[in-house]
Amino acid sequence: MKNPFLIGKKIYLRPLEIEDSDFICLGENDEKIRDALFLALPMSPSTSKEKIQKQIDAPDTILFTIVLQENETPVGQTGLFRVDFVSRADKLCFSNAQFKPNSTSCKRQKYGGDKNL
Repeated sequence: MKNPFLIGKKIYLRPLEIEDSDFICLGENDEKIRDALFLALPMSPSTSKEKIQKQIDAPDTILFTIVLQENETPVGQTGLFRVDFVSRADKLCFSNAQFKPNSTSCKRQKYGGDKNL
């Protein structure tokens, strides 16, 4: 496991990294994910890196990559937004997609509803 923050039985969360930009870019350009996240503009790898860096630098945002333990494959992203560390309040965002190796397509998977995570 690479830099795990929270470990389940099948997946783990690790901090989002700039190196995740290709994965994020594929997801945000996928029609189903783009619609679900209300994204209208295409995402390039360089734009994805800039967006990730801004999110990492934001003092009220905590982002994670969801990784499948069995093969270290990123399968999604989650994060806490508008974190208020005084009142301990935040907004949770969750998106998931599993990308096929060497492909620009993505397939939705259900990991969040599994009690054995």
